[in-house]
Amino acid sequence: MNILEQIKHIPNVCEIIKGIKSSCESRYYQIFKKYSCDLSSVMQFLFDEEKTLPLNSIVGIALLVSQVLLSLPNMFHSDLKPKNILYDKLSENFVLSDFGAAKQFKEGSFTKNYKAGDQKYSGPEFTEDDLILRKKYDVFCLGLILLEMTMGRFLTEQEALQIRKGNLEKFLSKKSLYNGLNSIIKSMLIVDQNQRINIDLLVQQLNQLKLNLEDQFQNAVQGKIEDKKSFSMIQKFKKSFFIFQFNFKINENRMDSYKVNELNQMNDCLSKRFVQIF
Repeated sequence: MNILEQIKHIPNVCEIIKGIKSSCESRYYQIFKKYSCDLSSVMQFLFDEEKTLPLNSIVGIALLVSQVLLSLPNMFHSDLKPKNILYDKLSENFVLSDFGAAKQFKEGSFTKNYKAGDQKYSGPEFTEDDLILRKKYDVFCLGLILLEMTMGRFLTEQEALQIRKGNLEKFLSKKSLYNGLNSIIKSMLIVDQNQRINIDLLVQQLNQLKLNLEDQFQNAVQGKIEDKKSFSMIQKFKKSFFIFQFNFKINENRMDSYKVNELNQMNDCLSKRFVQIF
């Protein structure tokens, strides 16, 4: 509850409407804005079509999530995965969600008996008994997500384990398009967290990659088409790093799609969980 209160004003964090404690204060419920789908669904759709997200979208998502992690006050998310990055089709943007496993820390403190939120998207250091966990843990998790987006498929549990053991090279995309991003991914997936890139430098390098891609695009169109049209194309390309448009249908769970008896069961369940006090 304290963590949610501290992060609710950070840009690109899921919009929290209200937090509710049950009458006996043994449970806490979080009501937040409804989003269209998650990044996992977007990736799955593209992978099924044997496609990947455009490079500018991948860099944009990496920047967006990295900036949220950088803004977290002395805490790390600890359960970063595609299902926790939500998409809003109205704003055409992504937000980071599910801070239920987030951890706060003090400098010099360490974590005992840590349990990873998701074994697949976890840093190698979670297996240690007494470990110092920081935002570099989230950096590794984000690196796995970026790697999947460049591969055009999801990693298996066994492949993620190999990467945590340092066997990364064979999973990196061989497409020259990803050379710049691959270099950043390699620095994110270093096994030794002391050698791994920190979140501040990661944001700097992603911003630099974004600027490089913008320069390349500008050089490709300027002088080859009329100035007015080239200016419009360049501006649209710059916005594409932070506006995510998908031309496929996003399936949402709507209340009117449930049968009456299912709705009754849901209402009973909600009542038992004290949500009616809202």
